[in-house]
This record gives sequence, C-alpha cells and structure tokens, in this order.
Amino acid sequence: MGRKTIMILIFGLAYFLSAAASIALTRFGGGVALVWVASALLTARLHCAPTKQWPTLLLIAGFASFLATGWFGLGWFAAGPLAVINVFEAALVAMLFRREGWRGSYTGSSMAAFLVVACIIGPAATALPGAFVATLATDTPFFGNLTNWLIGHSLGMLTFAPVFLHWMRGSIESWIRIAMRRNQVLDFALLLLVIASTWATFSQFSYPLLFIPVLALVVFVHRTGYPGAALGTALVAVIGGILTARGLGPVALIHGSPVAATQIFQIYLAATELTLLPVAASLTAQRDVTAKLKQSEERYRLVTENVTDIVMSLDRAGRFTYVSPSIRNYVALSPEALVGSSALDLIDPDFHAIARERHGQMLRSHGIPVVFEYIGITGDGRCRWFETCGRATVDEHGIPNGVVGTIRETTGRKLLESELSAAARTDMLTRLLNRRAFFDEASKVVTSRVGGCIALLDIDHFKAVNDSHGQAAGDWVLRELATAALEAIRVGDTLARVGGEEFALLLPGASIEQAEAICQRVLDAIASLQIDWRHDKVSVTTSAGIAAIDGSVDTAMQNADRALYKAKNSGRARLSLAA
Repeated sequence: MGRKTIMILIFGLAYFLSAAASIALTRFGGGVALVWVASALLTARLHCAPTKQWPTLLLIAGFASFLATGWFGLGWFAAGPLAVINVFEAALVAMLFRREGWRGSYTGSSMAAFLVVACIIGPAATALPGAFVATLATDTPFFGNLTNWLIGHSLGMLTFAPVFLHWMRGSIESWIRIAMRRNQVLDFALLLLVIASTWATFSQFSYPLLFIPVLALVVFVHRTGYPGAALGTALVAVIGGILTARGLGPVALIHGSPVAATQIFQIYLAATELTLLPVAASLTAQRDVTAKLKQSEERYRLVTENVTDIVMSLDRAGRFTYVSPSIRNYVALSPEALVGSSALDLIDPDFHAIARERHGQMLRSHGIPVVFEYIGITGDGRCRWFETCGRATVDEHGIPNGVVGTIRETTGRKLLESELSAAARTDMLTRLLNRRAFFDEASKVVTSRVGGCIALLDIDHFKAVNDSHGQAAGDWVLRELATAALEAIRVGDTLARVGGEEFALLLPGASIEQAEAICQRVLDAIASLQIDWRHDKVSVTTSAGIAAIDGSVDTAMQNADRALYKAKNSGRARLSLAA
C-alpha cells in the first residue's frame, strides 16, 4: 500500500471521527448537529489537493459521512442523502475558492471572499435539503433544523477551516520544527500559556473570563503568525468544547438549553477566529515586507559597494544622506564624512547654478530621471567631467523628500567628443578648418554684425605641380602654403581649406583696404616660398578675390569667387576686389 493511499485512508478516518464526534456531542433534541466540523476538514483537504484527487476524496468522505450518520445520527435512511449533501457543500466551497483564486489570505477582500463563500454560500446551498432530510428522518421541526444547520455549518467553517488549511499546508508542523530546532523556549511557553488560560477559564463557571484565552492567543499569534492562530484556536476549541459539553466554563453562567450553550460557544470561537486571523495576516505581511526589505537592502549594499559609479542620495536641500564607497576614487574624504555636506562642495562653482536648477527639476519630475553634466572638484586637482542621473524619492504621502541617483565620470567621453568634433571641422591634410567649419565661423561674424571681409585664394597652375612632381608633392605644397599663410594673417583671422587647392580667409572687422593689405601679404609670403621636394625646388603663386561681408555668407562668398575669377583672368598671381 502506497503512502498516498495511506494518507487518503487517514483522511477518511479523520473525517469519520470529526463527523461522529459532532453528531454524538452536539446533536440535541434529535435534529441535526449544532457543530459540524467535517465540512471544514473536507474543504481544506480539497483546497490543498490536486483536482484529479477530488473524486477519491469525495468518495471517501461521503462513505465516512454515511457511516457516521447511520451509526450515531439520524439513521441509515438519512445517511445516504446527508452524505451527498455534506460532500457537495465542501466541494462547492473548494471549487469557488479555486475559481476566485483564494490563497488563504485573511485580510481585506480575501477575508470577505472567505466569509461569503465558506460561511454563507456553502451552508445556504445545503441548508434546505439537509433540514428537509433531517425532518423526514426524525420528525423534528423543519425551521429548527434549518437554523441549526445554517449556524452549525457556518460557524464550523469559520472556526475550523483556517485551522485545517494551515495544518494541511504544513505551516503548523513547520513552526513546531523550526521552534524545536532553534530552541524557541518562549514560543512553547506561550503555547502552554494558551493551554493553561483556556483550561483555567473553562474549568470553572463562577466568573465570565472568556477574554483571558483571547489575550493569551493574541500574544501567541503576535509571536508565531498564522501557525499560532490555527494551532491556538484548535486548542481552545478542543479544550473549551469538551469542558463546555460537561457543563463547565463561563457559558454555563448563561441559563439556557444545551443548544444555546453550544451555539454561544461556537460564536465565541468564531469571534476569536475573526480577531486572530487579520492580526496574523497583518503580521505575516509585515514580516514578508521586512524580509524583502532586508534582502533588497543587502542587494543594494552589495551593488553600491562594488560598482565604479558613485551611488548617492540627497535631501531636499541638496545635502548628502548617503554616498557609496566608490567616492574614495575621486576625493580624499570618506563617505561617512560627506554625509550632511552639500553636494555643491564637489562641483565647480561655474556649474552651481545649473546644479541647483537640476536638483529642483528632479524634485518636481515625479520620478522621471534627470541627467546633467558638470565639472567636479576632485582630490588630485584635475579637471574632470561628471554626469549625474537622479530622480526624486517620496515619503508615505507621495511628497518628494529627496533625490537618489548615480554619479559617473565622463572625462574620457568628453575628450572623445571633443576630438570627434574637431575632426569633423578640420581638413585632415593641412590641419586648417574645413569648408563647413569656415561657414560656421563666418555665420558668427554675420550674426555679431562686426562686419569684415572674405577672401578666396586659389593656387595658380596647381595641376602642373601634381603632373610634374606627383600627388605627394602637391600635398606637401598645400601644407607648406597653409603654414606660410597662417604666419601672414592677423590673430583672430580664420584660414580654411574649402576645396582642392582653394582656401578661404575670414577677416572679421577688416575694411576692404585692410583686407587688401592682408591678402597681399599672404600672396607675397606664398610667392617667396622655395619648397624642397626630393632635390627639387617647388614654388607657386596664388590669386585672390576679396569681398566685403554685407549680408549673408553665401552672398559674400559668391562676390569673392567672382573677384577671384577676375584675378585669374587678369594674369594670375594677383588679387582683385569685388565690385
């Protein structure tokens, strides 16, 4: 016989015993039992079992119910119908739990779902047929059976279903095993306190001390959570139920029938359960959050202590509340020493204004990251670029209370960007500005309205140099010409290579006369060159066209180009002014 079969048979025996005990101990007046625990047991087992095991469990439970009712209850006539009704009730509740996705939580909407399904829908669906069968079998009042069925099954579900659920899920066994392994003497002492207080309360009938077990249970549940709620309630139910059935306990102070005493005791258990389950749920949720928070903090600490980026948090005023250890790579101060100091102390004063503005933007950005770059003050005195990416943190009311972010050095990226930008503006052969960069500089002059002139220079008969000495010689001539021209112009003037052998000269603030003098100086410097090239002397002349900057850059360039064409047609090696 396999272990699974043995467990199913043990469950069947447990169902039989719970049904038989309920009938034998709480069936007063010949009608239905006032306490019905068996449905809570079957519901819990179905809820924890795979769906494929349901037919077997329902069959076993139905047979156990048939035997218990036939031997101890309403007789064999009613045993069959009541067995079907009892297992139907448990199956209906378990099926609705599955469909609603209930996972055993007892807070908020989950608690409401449990109460509606287990304590209202299930008993209500079976009360009418159950009371009808009981009335036919025993000739007892129908409405009495109906009332006792509703109360007994509802309170039985409410009181015992959570106990059986946690027992079958192993949470009680797990708590006992952990408590024994960790030698939790306090846990067992509180458990003994629950047992002792329950015994003391229900073994006498002189004082209404029903609140004492509840106090002991609250303390025990606060320590143990769900397992404590389930185990403690079960102990109170067993001890208090046995003593109440013997006419002892505070319930005996209420003069009434055994039916009333039993129902009052069930109401007491249900009220206790409703008090403990939300407390246990809240404590469990709090412990889960605390555990997750601790794990998150450990992960955060592991990351922040091993990344090269600086992780920091600031308060609303911009003061450090946390800095990761990687800050030591840039400043001599320890992270602890920086806490409380202003982040501006590590930023170049030229960037203080933008840093304040970005900090305020982070606080207003509702969690959207804000990024900005700046020059930081480091311990070695070097100028380094940094990038901060941060966003606001909020308090429990959703109000921003600070900023959390990272700081990354971007000096290498800045240098690369600068090099790429310079390369995009530079003629690779002569190292002068290229055509696009020249137009950018000329546009600035036009925008600033300082006036000036533009000159276009073109090497005369440059093709002959390439044909006679080769392409390499032509490149060498271009470089030497650029050097000579740079030495002949003013500081602040701009020389660029804008074509194969064509150069442009930007002369900000220069009049036509000044431009003519400067250009003549450039032409003379070029003409005087004797460029050495493989045992040969290479010399060239240049023609130039000059135009005033009066309007757009394109217009000035066109006018200078017409003047250059005029100079070329006039014999070359000379300059010409635009009309």
